[in-house]
Formats: sequence, structure tokens, C-alpha cells
Amino acid sequence: MEDTTINLSTTAISTTATTTTTTKKENKTLSSKFKSPFKSPKLDDATLINISTLSTPIRSCSTPKATTTTTTTTTTAHPMIYKKITKTDQEEIILKKKNMLLHNELVNQIKSYERENNELKRMQKFITNDYSRGGGEGSTQQLIKKWRSISQMTMSYLLNSISCKIDKMGGYEEFIRKEFNMEKQKLEYHLDDGIRESYEEVMESEEFQNLNKDEQLEYQEQMENKLVELENFKTKQLERLENEFQSIIKNDSQGGLDMKQLAKRLKVDYSLVFPSEDGEDIQSQH
Repeated sequence: MEDTTINLSTTAISTTATTTTTTKKENKTLSSKFKSPFKSPKLDDATLINISTLSTPIRSCSTPKATTTTTTTTTTAHPMIYKKITKTDQEEIILKKKNMLLHNELVNQIKSYERENNELKRMQKFITNDYSRGGGEGSTQQLIKKWRSISQMTMSYLLNSISCKIDKMGGYEEFIRKEFNMEKQKLEYHLDDGIRESYEEVMESEEFQNLNKDEQLEYQEQMENKLVELENFKTKQLERLENEFQSIIKNDSQGGLDMKQLAKRLKVDYSLVFPSEDGEDIQSQH
């Protein structure tokens, strides 16, 4: 029995010894330096200082509040100095205005001359291009003749058609009489209606009714005087139309409507369409 107890104690001691040795080995391995596969960078003094500042609390890194400085500026108001305008100053101002008006007038004249110059340049360019194409002055004259011949034929057609209508109306004298009667009616209508309507509107207005009797009578007299003046004007205009009618009848009733009268009614320059003997030839034909 004693032998067995001794063996058990020895085994226990040996196991404790082995456990102590293993724990020592583990402690040695843990206490040994750990070698990382990555190389750590070398830190100099500047980086160490930066790390030390980062390790400080946040309140140490916070920026201080900016101090605001207020500057007060004092402005001294200068008194207004009024200069008395003398006679010479007024003359200078008037002279400056006159010079400005003269300058504007000269500028407008220069612009008009420039426009005329540009038109002449365009005409010269057209003529030179015409010559360069081999036409020369002859081709331009040919175009002018074509335009005149077309205009003359058109006016002759209009003259014939209008003359036929005038004959159906009863002749040239009756045609002129109807025209003047229409002009008289227009004149009487515009004058009479306008005057009468304005006179009635004034008499029926509240402003006129609010006036006293003396003022109303005075105003009525003024309106009646205006009516008399307008009646005199109307009679003069009617007399003028009658005189024109009589002069046209005396001068043009025998020949009737001719090419010159037609050009005047159409507002066409007769000399431009019929410069020389062409007009007489066409008039004789028609």
C-alpha cells in the first residue's frame, strides 16, 4: 500500500512538473516579439509630434474664436457750394446748345450724303457688272424700253376699258358731273353731321344744364357763331368744286378722257412712261 501511494505522488509531481514546463514555454513564446510580414514605416520627430497632438483631447484641437474688431468711420459733411450763374455763363450755355444742334444737323447731312453715295456705288457696280457680262449700256436701255412698252400697253388697255364704261354712263361730261356730286355729298355729310351732333351733345350735357341762364346764352351764341363760320366754309368749298367742274367740262368735254388724265388719276408719272413721241403715237392709235 505504501508503494502505491508513493508511485501516485511521484506521478502527480511529474505531471505538475510537465505542466509547469509547458506553461513556461508558452509564456516564452508569448513574450517573444511578433514579427509582422509588413514593414512598419519609420517615424521621425515631426510625425511623433503630430501623433502626440492627435492623442490629445478634442477640446485642445478646437480652433479659438475669431475676435471681431469694429471700426467706426466718421464722415464730415461738406457744405454745398452754390455758384452764381452770371450772364457769361448763360451765354456759354446757349452757345453750347446751338453748337449741339448744329452738330446734329451736320451729322444728319453726312448720313444723307453717305446714303446717296452708297446708292451711286450700287448703281456703278450694276453698270460695271453689266459691261463685264458683255451687255453694256445697250442691254440696260433695252430693259428700259421693254418696261416702257409694257407700261404703255397696260395704260392703253385701261384707257379703252374705262372709255367704254364712261360711254355707257352717258359720256364724259356725265361721268365728271357724278364725280363732283359725290364730292359735294361727302363734304356736306362730314360738315353737317359733325357740327349738328357736337352742338346737340353740348346742349344736352349735364355741365351745360348746370350753368346759369346767362352763361348758357353766351355759350349758345358762341356755338351759333361757329356754325355760321362752318356754313361759310362749306359754301366756299362747294363753289370751288363747282368752278373746277366747269373748267374741266370746258377744257376736256370734247376730247374726253385721255392718257394724261388717266396717268394723273392713277398717280403715274406721264413723262416716265411716255418720254417723247411714244405717248402721242399711242394716243393717236386709241
